[in-house]
Amino acid sequence: MTQFGFKTETTPGVTVTPDRFLPILDGESLDRTDPILESEAMWAGALVRRMEATNGGLIEVGGSMPFELSTIGATSLFRHMFGGKATTGSNPYTHVFTPGSLAGLSATLQVGVNMDGTVVPKTVSGAKVGSWAIAGEEGAFLTLSIDWLAQRLQVGTRSVTDGVTTNGSATLASASADFTVADVGRDVSGTGIATGAYIIAVADDGSSATMSANASANGTGLTVVIGKALASATYPSGIAYYKMHHVTLKIDNTSVPIKGFEATGDNAQVRNYRGGSRFSSEIKTDGDTERTYGGTLNLEYLTNAQVDRYYAGAPFDLEIVATHGADSVTIAGYGRYDASLTPMATRSRVMTDAPFRFFGDTTDASAITATVVNTDSSAD
Repeated sequence: MTQFGFKTETTPGVTVTPDRFLPILDGESLDRTDPILESEAMWAGALVRRMEATNGGLIEVGGSMPFELSTIGATSLFRHMFGGKATTGSNPYTHVFTPGSLAGLSATLQVGVNMDGTVVPKTVSGAKVGSWAIAGEEGAFLTLSIDWLAQRLQVGTRSVTDGVTTNGSATLASASADFTVADVGRDVSGTGIATGAYIIAVADDGSSATMSANASANGTGLTVVIGKALASATYPSGIAYYKMHHVTLKIDNTSVPIKGFEATGDNAQVRNYRGGSRFSSEIKTDGDTERTYGGTLNLEYLTNAQVDRYYAGAPFDLEIVATHGADSVTIAGYGRYDASLTPMATRSRVMTDAPFRFFGDTTDASAITATVVNTDSSAD
């Protein structure tokens, strides 16, 4: 069994227990990279670099998560993809997502990794959407792929029953925990331990650890969980998936046959390191980089209409709609073609891949909107 769950955090980087779950595809790659810094200083007579000349660098957390695009359950992911959201109606609800601030908006992600019958939790905190792609091709399900940047990643969980805390102190002692440097970044929870606390340092002898927040009570013989336990997965009832034959395309309000597509967004997010920690603080928007939205249409060459738009450099309104019963996802934007659409001779059907890019007309929201209609009552 492998599972994936997520939940929007109250405070960026403070782990919460996932309560929304979706099936995932092969290709999940959430990972933590602990680079090693090597001193460039020269040691007398040394032919091989000394271990003392190496030390840990800044920790990078992130990776991709692929899904088949579902009719329900993924609505909250769209909020993290765009930032701006408005929900109206009732059963079905209409959720409209537009480019908006991502400040303060992050998620806890958890993957249950099946290791020979034992499911080990891999938990990521402070995750933000770096980029995303919704795609479809003839005869297949639509897919949603998200690339995340995050603050912390921890694997596994264990508990001890001899924890000792002191009110107002960040020290957690335990004779049996045998703390190691590998515990740095792992959550800790128990009576008198602040919600969301994690380990920031360990004693050389492994007998104690320093938490990110002070304890609120004295305690001995405490049961303390180190790491984040695997959440119990419950999937949305009635979940279904969009397929390519559910998709239609309109350009300037005129229907255009479509064989496949990819719509993409890049949120220009960067890690944000500060003195005193190897972990990034809240992921931030790169102030020197604008968000970009666009994609590619896979079209059969039937008329000159799209080629003429490219030659003229003419902007157009684009609308990609996937409809499954009463549920739908619409990607709409204002843009232009980004590369040549000139047809080439072939023995088979003349096809063209038409790259496009969205631009704001008068506002950020005029560049792109994603409208999700389904029975999810909230996008939070």
